[in-house]
Parts: sequence; structure tokens; C-alpha cells
Amino acid sequence: MSNRPALRLEQPELRIRDGRVLDLVRRRWVVLTPEEWVRQHTMHFLLQRARAPHGLLSVEKAHHSHAGARRTDVTVYARDGSRWMVVECKAPDVRLAQSSLDQVARYARELKPRYIAVTNGMSLYCAERVGDRYAFVPQFPEYPDIESS
Repeated sequence: MSNRPALRLEQPELRIRDGRVLDLVRRRWVVLTPEEWVRQHTMHFLLQRARAPHGLLSVEKAHHSHAGARRTDVTVYARDGSRWMVVECKAPDVRLAQSSLDQVARYARELKPRYIAVTNGMSLYCAERVGDRYAFVPQFPEYPDIESS
């Protein structure tokens, strides 16, 4: 574990074996790349801090549109089946530059989630859809409870 950086997200207890990590959402062992390290921490953050329901998360899901197939790192669905949040994960050593934001913005135009987020585990940016645009939010949102959704 010492060769993997401590991230600024919660430090979950991950099951790691032979260079693989047990993905709780996909329910299988996946190769533990630097980006996967961030993705696993992000999923635990969404489940624990944002209180997203486990059954409403999908990981590396392909989405098809007129622009072709795209694969989102993490998608959180609303209870009605719409996309509540799309998260793009980058490796810890990848600087979150304009290209990272552009990538998640392309997903947003096609998938129209309420929130978009991008993280490298060191920084986390989140924006909420306001009309046809997205505005950065000062605090990461909590998944809405049943009464307010």
C-alpha cells in the first residue's frame, strides 16, 4: 500500500490481493491502476459521505449516443432512473486541467445529470446543472432522501 498515495478522500478499507482490488459495485476483482485507486476511493466517498444508495451506482458504464459510445467512470442514478451525478476519475498524478473538465462537460451535454464531478483524489470539483449550464458548488451534495427527491 505504501506505493499508493494517500488521497484527500476518506480512506476506506479496500480488499487488495495480487495487484487487484475488490470492487464492491461491480462485485469482482479489478486491476488496481492509479486511476482505479481513485475510482475506488470515490465510490466509497459517494456511498459514505454523499449517502448514495449502493444499488444506484454504476461503474465504467458505456453510454451510447449520436456522438458514439462513451464510458463514464462512476454514475449515480436518481431513484426515478435519471442520472443524478456523473463522476470522472483521474490518476492522482494527473493535474485536473481544462481537458478534464471538458471531458466531463461532454458527458453532461449528452447525459444531462443533475451534477457532474471530476477528481484525481487530491482535488474534487463538483458542479450542478442550472438550466442548460453547470455552476460549481461550494460543497459536495448529499444524495436526496426519499421525501425531498
